[in-house]
Amino acid sequence: MGFHACSTLVARMSLKVTILVASALILIGQSRGEGAKAFRDEDLELERQLKLLNKPPVKSIETQDGSTVDCIDINKQLAFDHPLLQNHTIQMEPSSLPKGMKPASDLPIEPVKFETIQCPHGTVPVRRTRKKDLIAAKTLSTSYGAPSNEGGYLFATVKTFRDRPTNFYGARSFIEIWKPNVSADQFSSSEMWIRNADSDRLNSIQLGIFVIPSLYSDDKPRLTSSWTADGHQKTGCFNLLCPGFVQITRQYYMGMPFTRISTYGGSIYYVNSLVFKDPASGNWWFIVRNSEGVVNFGYWPGSLFNNLADHATELEFGGQVYSPPNQPSPQMGSGHFYPKNAFKTASVSNIAFVDASNVLTEPENISMVLTPNKPNCYYANYCEFWDDVFRYNTMFGGPGGPNCIEY
Repeated sequence: MGFHACSTLVARMSLKVTILVASALILIGQSRGEGAKAFRDEDLELERQLKLLNKPPVKSIETQDGSTVDCIDINKQLAFDHPLLQNHTIQMEPSSLPKGMKPASDLPIEPVKFETIQCPHGTVPVRRTRKKDLIAAKTLSTSYGAPSNEGGYLFATVKTFRDRPTNFYGARSFIEIWKPNVSADQFSSSEMWIRNADSDRLNSIQLGIFVIPSLYSDDKPRLTSSWTADGHQKTGCFNLLCPGFVQITRQYYMGMPFTRISTYGGSIYYVNSLVFKDPASGNWWFIVRNSEGVVNFGYWPGSLFNNLADHATELEFGGQVYSPPNQPSPQMGSGHFYPKNAFKTASVSNIAFVDASNVLTEPENISMVLTPNKPNCYYANYCEFWDDVFRYNTMFGGPGGPNCIEY
């Protein structure tokens, strides 16, 4: 092959290389352009959701923890954006409370008092949703309705054992307030679950004290709830991040922080929580009791649910943690577990259920089963009678650490 032929071949090869490089640059440019467009589209969608979630306030209040709480017209709150609640009539208070509730003066230990927000009459306080709250809520999977010690979630709980069919119409518990150590993308909670699992469409209401830095941008223990009518596939959310929960109180709000926190070996603080189905309306009410009486916090309308619209089939009480892969699991409860020391171990105590006659009943004839413990990570224990203060009590918690979660 002569010099001219070699020159021609080199020129052709150079041309091919040039074309390939140019094509690659075009593809990279297209990919970057498509990525930028996807980012812009996602950002626009978040802004659209924020406009829907954050209703125009009558008044706004800056709280000590840095949150903005908006006082929203009670008739214009987010719940009524739900298609099933378009013609919903607000229920301002339960038709009747469960029978068997003791007077506030007879409570064994004084429950914690909430820090109050004073919204005007006719409005309800709602923590303003930020863009990072929405991103965190999407990142945090809420598919923890059916506990399984896999996929980043771990549980130390006690739940009703379905050895014989039992219908539940509510649950009461004293949920202690602790501040476990968690990293930025973990969470740890003390809570109770009310669910109906009669079909593949899990219906669930969860309520408790959560530490979720990614959702709240701090490590404060906060009142947190979650609900679903389909196992968290398309329905439900944390707190008020979607239409559903109807708020009634004008002094308290979902996501509010607690300033009084239980201390290891010292003072114990708790929230006296009751969730029950109103026998007249079918709504699932959440009420809080303190030394001053009853706070009608709000309710999940019965129309949101299918199976749970009638009754619950299972109750559960205890702790839950979440950690992404390659991170040691966070603390749960007090971060310790001493089954014989109620002042060093977290608990959900004074467990009771509401029966079909709307009577609050201790579970003396209900079989309870513990979720499997993880040695050196978390434990749970159930005690029917500890003393006059801690009755029907789930003690739980632990330090967490590496090798706790199976992925």
